[in-house]
Amino acid sequence: METDDINRRKFMVPTKNELRQAVISFSKSKKEWGLFLFLVGILFLSTILILQKINLSFMIKIPGSGGEIVEGIIGTPRFANPILSPAGADKDLTTLIYSGLMKKNSDNKLETDLAEKYTISEDGLSYTFILRDNIFFHDNKPITAQDIVFTINQTKDPNISQGVEKIRWEGVSVKKINDKTIQFNLEKPFTPFLNSTTLGILPYHLWKDIPPEQFDLSDLNLNGVGSGPYKIKKIKKKKTSGMISYYKLVPFKKYINHKSLVKKLVLKFYPSEEDLIEAFKNKEINQIGGAISPAKLESLNIRKNRIELMTFRQIFGLFLNKNKTKIFTDQSTIEAFDLAIDKRRIIKEILYGYGEIIDGPTSPNLIVVDSLEMRDNKIAEEELYSATEAIKNTEKAKEILKKNGWKINQGENVLEKKINDEIVKLKFSISIDDESIELKEIANLIKGDLEKIGAKVEIKIFKTGDLRQNVIRNREYEALLIGQKIGHESDLYNFWHSSQIGDETLGLNITAYANLKVNELLSEARTSPTLTENERAKKYLEAVEEIKKERPAIFIYSPNFVYLVKKNLMGINVEQITNLSDRFTNINNWYLETDKIWRIFKSY
Repeated sequence: METDDINRRKFMVPTKNELRQAVISFSKSKKEWGLFLFLVGILFLSTILILQKINLSFMIKIPGSGGEIVEGIIGTPRFANPILSPAGADKDLTTLIYSGLMKKNSDNKLETDLAEKYTISEDGLSYTFILRDNIFFHDNKPITAQDIVFTINQTKDPNISQGVEKIRWEGVSVKKINDKTIQFNLEKPFTPFLNSTTLGILPYHLWKDIPPEQFDLSDLNLNGVGSGPYKIKKIKKKKTSGMISYYKLVPFKKYINHKSLVKKLVLKFYPSEEDLIEAFKNKEINQIGGAISPAKLESLNIRKNRIELMTFRQIFGLFLNKNKTKIFTDQSTIEAFDLAIDKRRIIKEILYGYGEIIDGPTSPNLIVVDSLEMRDNKIAEEELYSATEAIKNTEKAKEILKKNGWKINQGENVLEKKINDEIVKLKFSISIDDESIELKEIANLIKGDLEKIGAKVEIKIFKTGDLRQNVIRNREYEALLIGQKIGHESDLYNFWHSSQIGDETLGLNITAYANLKVNELLSEARTSPTLTENERAKKYLEAVEEIKKERPAIFIYSPNFVYLVKKNLMGINVEQITNLSDRFTNINNWYLETDKIWRIFKSY
């Protein structure tokens, strides 16, 4: 019994008095109390750290709202109005402020914007668009079919629009079916028509009372109201000249493709590349949106920035006038010239690596067949290249010319050959624009390469206006070093179909190239409503191969757009552009800051 009492006593709960005495005795010892508090603190901190670590393991970073971009641009806004054929600074502003029925995505493909959906008639002559619900202009007025019809009719009015936008809408009628439905009717099938529907829409309620003759005088041309991702917060003008020095833009909360995340976007305007670069050095701007030369970029301190490279859908080459110079009528001679021109040296030394070599009339990866990008026009990056290879190409070029009957004239140190009972010397001139430093350097490099194989080359430099109006328009050149913008495969029609030789079609076929097979391929690809996208691409590719065979030009390179942005700017994801303003294609997805949320909430 005594043993049982002892065991029971061992497991008895302390009495109230016993607990009080224990606390009192403990509190009398400062050392013990300090140790106690220390251990409690350690326990508390450990618990917080463990919980934080567990919390972080369940959290992910997502794009957040905030930050400011101050971007410098070359040029001054005049008509930030989408129907007045804007270019340069104007085009940048209209891309940000306005939106259309359709828009380009980051892959340079078309997707709906203000339109919810569209249908195309079987004969390819009728396009019907239905607008989304709850779409608004920046002044919170709703967008209706009336705004679409008004914008298109104003674009077609010769008293208002005279440029490219007007040409795109010729032969197209538009009518309102109801407040949400618009129908376009074409005189003949034109498969690239959807590209025209990216045109920014004007608000009818603001423009309706402005007569055509005063259209370009309205303050709305600069203080525009659109429905795009950004709206105008402030416009600052220079006190001395009255010219606009900057626009301050803020996100439009009701933009259909979600509110932009960059909180402030300031566009500052500069008259020249030199002024733009000086502004960057003086920290007036933190991004460069103007197309600056690679040489100037190399001189900048860009530690707080990074370079975003985008392929320009543009090609540069030596376009040959066979009607002016007999030497260009011989395919093997052009082949020799093509071999002798050191294209890789042009990319490396003049473009500082910001370009891609081509051997056809399109930029790399423009034409997609069977969901695969066609890389035929781009020389493989893996090809090893050295000065030795350039020398070998020069020797191959010499052999081609020798086999073709060209012999050196010792007195003039130039190759010559008898063609149709006439002694023809291997010499010609290259015409270039005075404004491009890069083209001058490239022309001199080409001159040096071709003179190594026995040709004589003269470089002729013209002012821009003189080159366009008197040289190109009148075909008064032998070879022309120039660029062509090929934004879409359908643009090949404008540059290589024989119907585009005449002045009445703007004369974009500058080599006067004529090939019945190419005509047929380009026409069918452009107009046949029954072709699938893949079938259409194959026809364009076949036309490209035919053009390459006949060598109406020596295709040299496709440039990169070098976009200098803030180092922490994310979400750009644009690989190819046609115009500089295309860099803003998905600007509503750009972000400078991030937030953290639990992984399970990401999809909400």
